[in-house]
Order: sequence, then structure tokens, then C-alpha cells
Amino acid sequence: MSWFGSSPVSTPTVGWYHTHIDGPLMWHHPAMRSSPITLAGLAGALVVAGLLVGCGGGDSAVTIDSATTVDATDQTGATSTDDTTAAAIEVTDPPSTDAPLETDPPPPVTEVAVDDGSCLVGNWVVTEAEMNGFYGAVTSTLDAPITISVVGSAPLSFGADGTYGWQPDFALTVEVAGQRGTGVTAGTITGNWSAVDGVVTTASDVNALTVSITIGGTTVNGADLTNGLLNSSPVNGVTYSCDGPTPVLDFKTADPAVTVPVTLTPA
Repeated sequence: MSWFGSSPVSTPTVGWYHTHIDGPLMWHHPAMRSSPITLAGLAGALVVAGLLVGCGGGDSAVTIDSATTVDATDQTGATSTDDTTAAAIEVTDPPSTDAPLETDPPPPVTEVAVDDGSCLVGNWVVTEAEMNGFYGAVTSTLDAPITISVVGSAPLSFGADGTYGWQPDFALTVEVAGQRGTGVTAGTITGNWSAVDGVVTTASDVNALTVSITIGGTTVNGADLTNGLLNSSPVNGVTYSCDGPTPVLDFKTADPAVTVPVTLTPA
């Protein structure tokens, strides 16, 4: 016997013996029964032998590694653990890191001002230059060869209460067929006014305007020379504009298709 560490180890005796038992032939080492290390080794050998025998079987479980065991029986209809887990997990999109798209701001809403003619309200004057321009256009639309020039002005007022007044105050020089005459204006035209869609309309006119012209010692009514334009209100049924610093009225002539823009000057 020899020593291995602190445990005695039997020294095997050279030689083998056997006994006959009904069954497989077994060989015995003479010292195996008396050595504890040898018995442990035998037990380990038996375990290994059992595993080897198990590997030869058919329908038992096969160990692939220490972590995963696969059932060697029929796999048909089996549910994969991974598939079940994937189905149970709700897939959600990750939050977007893209910056929100910038959109153009809506265009500003421009409110269209209601044109009620309020820009006309006030006391105005049609200057001498404006009156001569107007009468020059008037005579161009007449059949008779006539020219008219004025010296003076014509006040015009539009009240916030809806009333108006036209009061021309000038002297006339008229030339008809080579004959020169002179004239004067007097009186007023008053009434009511309104403005809708850029058009001034007068109503309830009270015409107290007189125009008298003397030619060759004969005095005639100015209305007879200008188809009544000298004796009528020039602001009835006319268009206007307030785009400039002061209103502009389109005075009428004898021809409805011809109007004359007349700029008003503050009185």
C-alpha cells in the first residue's frame, strides 16, 4: 500500500481472476473492494456507461448543451417559444426625431372697407382751373360752335346728414359763332345725396340756380346754350374716387360717354 496525499491507496496486485456467474463475464481487480478511491472511480465509470447507453436509445431526450433541451419527439404542431414571445410583444414605432415640418402661415385676411362715400363729407371748392377744364370738355360735346371760360370758383358741400349744396360763383365769357358775350351765375342747387358702389346720386333737388348770358345786347338763358348743363347739378349720378389726398368727381358732359375728372379742394 502506498500513500496519495493523506489517503492510503492500495497497490494493485499483479494478476486477474474471474468467477463464473450466470450472466455476463465480469473481471475484478483484486484490490478494488478495499480502495475507496477505486470505488469512486468505478461509480463514475458506471455513470458514464449509463450515459453512453442512454445515447443509444430512440425516444428519450437528447441533451444538446447545458442551456437548451430539444424534445426529440414529433415537433409537428409545436409552438415556438420565440414566436409566442414575439406575438406577445407589441411593436411600436420609436418616437420620431425629425423636426416638425414648417408650414407657411395663412395669408392675412384683408378686410375690404365698405365704401359709403364718407370720404366725400366736407366743404369743398371746385377751383377756377377745374371749372375751365370742365367747360372746355362740355363745349367739345356740343353741336354748336361755342367756347366758355370762367373767372371764379364753385363751392360744393356734402353733409354727414345726407344733404348737399352746389353754389357756383363765377363770371362767364361766351363766344358763339364769332360773337362774344358775358354772363354770371347766381343761386344754388340743394338736395339729398348718397353713395353706393362708388357712385354719387342726388335726390329731392331744389334748383335755384340761374345763369344769364348777354350776347350782342341780347340776354339769353344759359341753359339754352349748353343743353341745361350750366343750370343743372354736375354731381348727380357720377362716379368718384377717394384714392388721392382729396376726392375726385367725374362730372358729366352733354355726352353720357364723356366725363371730366374734377378734383375737389378743401374750402
